[in-house]
Amino acid sequence: MSCHRLAPRATYALGIGVLLVVVLLSVVLADYGYDDPYITYRYARNLVLGNGFVYNVGEPVLSTTTPGYALLLAALGWVHGNIPLLGNVLSAVGLGLGAWALGLWASEARQPFAGWAAGLLLLTFPLLLSTFGSEMALYIGVLLCGFYLYACRHPGYAMAVMGAATLLRPDGVLAAGVISMHLIVTQRRMPWKPLAVYAMVLLPWAAYGTWFFGSPLPVTLVAKQAQGRMEISDSFAWGAWTLFRNYLREPFYWLLLPLNAIGFWQIVTRKREWLLLLLWSVCYLAGYVVLGVSRYFWYYAPLVPGVLVSAAVGLDWVRAAVSRWRTGSPWQWVVALSILASLLWPNLERLQSIATHPDRRLSAYRYAGQWIDANLPADASLGTLEVGIIGYYASRRIIGFAGLLQPEAARHVSAQTTYEDIAAWAVGAYEPDYLLLGEGWFPNWTQSPEFSSRYAQVRSFEQEGDAFTPLLLYGRSGGSER
Repeated sequence: MSCHRLAPRATYALGIGVLLVVVLLSVVLADYGYDDPYITYRYARNLVLGNGFVYNVGEPVLSTTTPGYALLLAALGWVHGNIPLLGNVLSAVGLGLGAWALGLWASEARQPFAGWAAGLLLLTFPLLLSTFGSEMALYIGVLLCGFYLYACRHPGYAMAVMGAATLLRPDGVLAAGVISMHLIVTQRRMPWKPLAVYAMVLLPWAAYGTWFFGSPLPVTLVAKQAQGRMEISDSFAWGAWTLFRNYLREPFYWLLLPLNAIGFWQIVTRKREWLLLLLWSVCYLAGYVVLGVSRYFWYYAPLVPGVLVSAAVGLDWVRAAVSRWRTGSPWQWVVALSILASLLWPNLERLQSIATHPDRRLSAYRYAGQWIDANLPADASLGTLEVGIIGYYASRRIIGFAGLLQPEAARHVSAQTTYEDIAAWAVGAYEPDYLLLGEGWFPNWTQSPEFSSRYAQVRSFEQEGDAFTPLLLYGRSGGSER
């Protein structure tokens, strides 16, 4: 397929439509946030402040899974200092890129309705919207652009874009691998030039990451695998099943099942333009199951495009079937648009819920972090469990209780380990000056004589009208707030 069939007016219409939705999402979800992206935000802010590519100043540990995203945020942070807002805008842009690529791709494959349907569903799908602020939406958008370029027979450009995607997330190597294998099978030779382009995009980061961190790969992979071994954690596979069941509680989402069955069959037998996208989805799912990581909801976001494209192709088949049944009848559009509207309705309902019911931890952790930043000594260290939002606003050396910041903590994880065990070990090993814990988080440890002899409560953080668990700040015996 060579990319030249789409009329300019259709291209402009697609671009304008996507841009309007991107602006709307940027406004509606401007204040959205959750804990994990703030780890990357702190790397970006330290770069802007001249502290280096680190989370804790002076500690070269790669605790962000997305160095490319951190660098992009830092570059934009020089212009606009509100990095969390930049993250949400980039997420909207990422979904816009993905919808735009799907629209162009489908039009070139002579399936324009499937492209528009998939793009609308992509822009509004709740799982993708719930990852706003992280690299996931931008990662997905870049990947879809790479697959589109490859479908247009531009393997060099496609692999360059896949290199950028790999800088956003290391598992982008799976998408590059799918394209490489397709080139090998279809051309019966090794695609040296595209592979060289891919390597050249990654080489600067690989060299810097190896020199500065000892490895270009984040330490969080080992930590997430360790968490996956804990009996109290759910595996990635079980999390996928749980997520699937949760979505099927909404009756309209049941429509995705027959549409995906039809679409999958169509893609395998006739609409093979989309086959590599489905192969990548399968590789991604299998890869994460094999890695044995603990489940985190954003890990499932890259599976969404394959599901939506398959459903959109199935929906286009239904439209065509109605058209064959009643030639020239408007019923094909009545049926197809009714089904599409039924799928969009729960998406829009959940968009409203996401926008109006933010994660309660965001305001609670931000409030505590800002107080710590204003009142505790600048050289104080702080131990806590969730290190994203608190660490970003507290601006202190952070000791994490999940193995994300100090790799040694992950090495003390076994099947029987709990986060209370890791917290006790980390406090004994690193002796933080202060601890910030949720009330009732670690009752056995915090009520022990050993803990009481070392730490005393300094204050609690409770916001009026906020039902989130009160946060308790403990200081080392002999220390006090400024």
